Amino acid sequence: MIINISYVICTNPRSGSWLLSEGLASTMLAGNPREWFHHEEEQRQRAKWTTEVVQHAAPQTFLQYLLNCGTSRNGIFGIKLHYYQFIDLPNRLAIKETHEGQLPSALLPQLLPNVRYIWLTRRNRARQAISYYLATQSDEWWLIEGTTSKQRTDRNDHPPFDPNAIDRLERLLDLNDQRWLQFFAENDITPLTVYYEDLAADYTGKIVSVLNWLGVSDASNVNIPVPRLKRQSNTDTENWLERYLAVKASVQHHAVLSSADVASGQPPLHRSAIEGSEALKALSGNPLLESEVVLTPQQ
Repeated sequence: MIINISYVICTNPRSGSWLLSEGLASTMLAGNPREWFHHEEEQRQRAKWTTEVVQHAAPQTFLQYLLNCGTSRNGIFGIKLHYYQFIDLPNRLAIKETHEGQLPSALLPQLLPNVRYIWLTRRNRARQAISYYLATQSDEWWLIEGTTSKQRTDRNDHPPFDPNAIDRLERLLDLNDQRWLQFFAENDITPLTVYYEDLAADYTGKIVSVLNWLGVSDASNVNIPVPRLKRQSNTDTENWLERYLAVKASVQHHAVLSSADVASGQPPLHRSAIEGSEALKALSGNPLLESEVVLTPQQ
């Protein structure tokens, strides 16, 4: 399949990427911007690709297979990348020797024709961090009526309120958004910026604006189905937000290390504490974590 335009949704967890991706895919005119290099998604697609190669003797690489899966009939390809997936692209692709040792920023223009970038972010970082923390604990990353997601056996549906863990995630999310901005600046890229709050407030309008940006003709008349995704925030989330902001307002040091870590002498965000989440595993090498201290309320 010939690709005329490619685009990458550059984002981080709990930024509304599922909502944006499904909205674009549902039009059948903006590719299928899935999280193709999420470990579980990649395993599923590799199994399908292997079957096609064996049964149909399809002379295509796995990358070619993914490009076909992510491209709509009008030649538009889409993909969603969290920052931790972006930096791991050379390892995940394991492609031609000529690409070995290249930075992810150099790979994308070579692999994706006429590539463009969407920066999907969120204004309210505290809400994003709370959502991230709750998802890592409950393993409920999305909610669609009438369906269930595969979840860990050690999930916690009623996690304790932990402002230190939330603060850690808030700063990690902020850091990785800054890294996306650095990538754009260093490569003279002007992305289309989409805020989750705007997407949630005007879903149809925002999808249409992205279609226009992609050059889809007569975008304003494209049928955009109602989103299947259900909002996961509730009154408990609002209570947590109020409590978390109150803690932040009363601290002397805006940094984080759980009191348990202080008592035990363990390093902050020890690798064993994050093995339950692929996203958090990828962030475990973050240098920001080397000098964290505890949130201390003012006396």
